[in-house]
Amino acid sequence: MRRTTWLALLLILPVTQAGAETLELVNGDKLSGEVVERTEDHVVLDHAVLGRVTVPTAKLEPPEPVNPGLFGTGFLRGWKRSIEMGLSGASGNSETKDLRAGINLGYEDETRRWKFEARYLFSEQDHDTSQNNFRTILNRDFLLPNSRWFFFAGGRYDWDDFQNWEHRLTLNGGPGYEFFTSESFNLRGRIGPSLTIQRGDDDDVKGELLLGLEAVWRISDAQTLNLSNSIFPALSDPGEFRNVTDADWTVQLSERYPLALKLGIENDYESDVDPNTEKNDLKYYGSLLYSF
Repeated sequence: MRRTTWLALLLILPVTQAGAETLELVNGDKLSGEVVERTEDHVVLDHAVLGRVTVPTAKLEPPEPVNPGLFGTGFLRGWKRSIEMGLSGASGNSETKDLRAGINLGYEDETRRWKFEARYLFSEQDHDTSQNNFRTILNRDFLLPNSRWFFFAGGRYDWDDFQNWEHRLTLNGGPGYEFFTSESFNLRGRIGPSLTIQRGDDDDVKGELLLGLEAVWRISDAQTLNLSNSIFPALSDPGEFRNVTDADWTVQLSERYPLALKLGIENDYESDVDPNTEKNDLKYYGSLLYSF
């Protein structure tokens, strides 16, 4: 009995040493020491009293999931999730109000990559609305094991109260290629057919070609820069094209709270527009980003 008690005390004895790690067993006991080997089947630990100990993985308490899902429900488990909000205004000689609200979702594993974005933008100056639009993007990438190639399918929906088209739906798909992949920088391209459907004062259905390039630069643990540019040459009207550019810089504001500052630009260029319409539609913004 004394020997059993002595052994139990050794198992739960906290040990202080450089690089120490604590392993929790399924029976509640804990082992502290330096991990010298870790495989799918076992963990080898250097214990200050017991010496080198091999613990089967089946005897270890499984770690808690890093991302357990929305509010711990399991819904959207493993997804990156964030909402953003930007507000500004002025009162006095002129009155202005600006609102930007959005949600961003992303997921990636060995076989698939999802991206969903939705945002709403409203601006008012001296009680006259100057911007009122909504945009949502949904993309699915089909990843190929041990290959830089992938296939994609997705689309974008726009609603804009100040365009001669009120609704625009763009659908596209095709192959993509990862030009460069590392922990800090990713560069990928896309090419494929695209179909744009417009409804409003200017109804139109147009076949296009998508030529896209995307870059993600993780400057540090606290800063990320995203850049994407997509060109849509018209298939039926040579020389006409659209160009869509998005760029944003995100910086974490706190190590304790998942709060970040996001600064960005959006620009849509169309080569063929009405005489009284600008070819460039540039939007720049700043908003707070909260991950949940």
